[in-house]
Amino acid sequence: MARLLFETDYNYKIFEHSRKIMNGRNEVIKEKVVIAVRYERKKDKAYFLDPIVNTFLNEYFWRNDTPPNTQKQTAKPICTFLNYCRLMVKEKEPDFIDLKNGLCDLKFKHAAHYLNYQVTRFHEGLINSNTLHAQERPIIWFYHFLIEYGFVQEHVQKLMEYKKMRWEVVFNPFRQLGPNRVEFPKKVVYLQEVRDFTSNNPDKRFENIRLMIDLARHNYRDIAFLLCIMFYGGLRLGEGVNLTKKSMHKANYYDDNDFGENGFVFLVEDNPQLFEGIQTKSNNQVKSQKNFAALEMVDIDLISTVYKEHKAHINEIEKKGKIKNKEALFYSFHKGTPLTYNAAEYQFRNLAEKFIDVLIENADRETLEELTDHETGDIDTHPHLCRAVYTNMLIDMGYTKEQIRVKRRDADIESQQAYWNRRNVKRKREKVVNKTQEEALEAYHKRTGENKG
Repeated sequence: MARLLFETDYNYKIFEHSRKIMNGRNEVIKEKVVIAVRYERKKDKAYFLDPIVNTFLNEYFWRNDTPPNTQKQTAKPICTFLNYCRLMVKEKEPDFIDLKNGLCDLKFKHAAHYLNYQVTRFHEGLINSNTLHAQERPIIWFYHFLIEYGFVQEHVQKLMEYKKMRWEVVFNPFRQLGPNRVEFPKKVVYLQEVRDFTSNNPDKRFENIRLMIDLARHNYRDIAFLLCIMFYGGLRLGEGVNLTKKSMHKANYYDDNDFGENGFVFLVEDNPQLFEGIQTKSNNQVKSQKNFAALEMVDIDLISTVYKEHKAHINEIEKKGKIKNKEALFYSFHKGTPLTYNAAEYQFRNLAEKFIDVLIENADRETLEELTDHETGDIDTHPHLCRAVYTNMLIDMGYTKEQIRVKRRDADIESQQAYWNRRNVKRKREKVVNKTQEEALEAYHKRTGENKG
């Protein structure tokens, strides 16, 4: 098997794999979509599951119900690295000759070679800083696994350690002085990736939230209430489409007199029964399992009204006899099937185009500027915008980092750090500008005073 791992007619590829969870009686009790790695032959697409990489994924991800997108962020750089090794073996690169017999001869030098190649691509403008740095940790993690399980021999005690509910790098072989050192460029923080409708005007933020929701109420009713949940509760799109009627702990969906005037609380969890028969399921899974999400009471009258309209929307679909799964909270009006991530994202992007058109008609340059990606010049509105808006809303409302972590249902506070960084940079810029203006004003008064004398 080890010899086959670097056969040059094969490629490592990630794919969605349906994993069955069995009980002691050998009965299937659960089916979970995970990201797996296969070794695929180029000429006829024949493949087998890679035993080593998938053991790594099972050990650190599958067992812990890690969200598929997180699995993908780790598995993809590893596959790219291994395919690079395979290519170097094929081209008889001297540093890779010792890999002709397979993966078990892998050393730190091979990863250093690969990472230096990626650094070169960065300097040539082929990849950005974030893409480059995102490859380092998965490779270190993979080496940690290979060394721990005895697949690879390197003279280190351990590379990773489990601390504070997460795996952390304790020894990075690519940052040490020596032959395996990789000269990474300084990591650039792309502040523009943290988008919002405004940078310093909460009223402007609420004005645009209400505008977007109002446009959805008239044009994309399938997602109008979903927008409320995402803007005021910080739910991700995949979490939103997983909600069922029973997910509503407050208000009670089956109480026709309760329209959420006293607030909304949802149980966020996977509900795979909503998406049976869907080929691509990873987007339709939640990131954090079994968490409660409460909507902020801001604009509760609007949210309550939209919820009432949403129930009427579902009743309309039911009367047409289209409903195929009565559990779901969100449906496609045309099909009557539970709304999927892809269908909701498609409607969101169409809604965003209408929203941008209104901003242009209203000559709202401030909001357009905030939504513009200055690296590409494009106005790109992704559903994750709602979560960014929600986070900034919480910061403006005075919540602490720990309180925001709980409300966002994050594992740690690092996920929100970019939002604080953006504010700190803006504050420093304003301080510099104010100081410059004060100095200029002082110089002006001094100069005009001398002239009068």
